[in-house]
Amino acid sequence: MKKIIQVIDKNNQVVEKEVSYIPFRFILSILLILVETALVILLTILCTLWIPGFYIALYLTEIFCVLSIINSHDNPDYKIPWLILVLVVPVGGFMIYFMFYNRKLSKKYIKRMNE
Repeated sequence: MKKIIQVIDKNNQVVEKEVSYIPFRFILSILLILVETALVILLTILCTLWIPGFYIALYLTEIFCVLSIINSHDNPDYKIPWLILVLVVPVGGFMIYFMFYNRKLSKKYIKRMNE
């Protein structure tokens, strides 16, 4: 979806500009994240097939991830979906967990947002 808006340029002239609601860079970054995640999952699966010790390391990481979710002080309603994701999708689950689970803002950013 695109919309045409009128803006004033440097020469104080009114110029029509086409604006997209969903920027191309946003779509491209989402696609690149999906491709990267798929490649990491594929590489991990291939490593588990060819390197026996990697399979053990994968399960140890999954156990560590599950224990850290269980030992967190969050609401159980928040823990259960993470546990299901980590246990159902072992490679992608703990990858997503380590990237997105503990997203707390620092005091500096909270102060900046309040201002």
